Amino acid sequence: MRNLLDQGVFGRMTWREISRLLTILVGSGILAPCLPLEGLEARRERCQVFNQAICKRAEDSDTLGFLASPVTGSAVALDRFEQLFLLALSEGKQDPMDWAALVWSILSAQGHRLQHEGRVLEHDAENLAVLQARAKAFAVRRLPVCKSLGLVLTPDPEAEPDAKQELTDFANAEAASLPCNAVA
Repeated sequence: MRNLLDQGVFGRMTWREISRLLTILVGSGILAPCLPLEGLEARRERCQVFNQAICKRAEDSDTLGFLASPVTGSAVALDRFEQLFLLALSEGKQDPMDWAALVWSILSAQGHRLQHEGRVLEHDAENLAVLQARAKAFAVRRLPVCKSLGLVLTPDPEAEPDAKQELTDFANAEAASLPCNAVA
């Protein structure tokens, strides 16, 4: 926050306007306060163990819908499919099509079928196609967020960006060039 203020990102906004803007962004889930960088690696290790257990449980159940972020110290909502996609990624499957295939193998073995547009999909190909679309969307939209929040299940530093470097890069970004309007 100090870096953004020092860079003049908020222009002539008052502290009250800035506080309101931040409250709205945090409340809507667009922005999250982060914990200090000190202790990040220890939190990451503990969260990976916890999140791995949650994602393994998603093989049998959809009862747990949150993973723990070592970056924010808070829970992040991920549905059963997203948890299973992360599990597939942790098992070395890099392609979203492979994630979908793994998820379908789990669900079909349990006799599950997906529901799409109000109807139950009876054919394997239909179920797999829906899962492939979900996996592709997850790879593009949610996986980068999961990586930034430290939700990936692999301790491999090459498979996950360095959070310290990412946070430093973000803080040093050319944030002043981004448009920012006051919220009334």
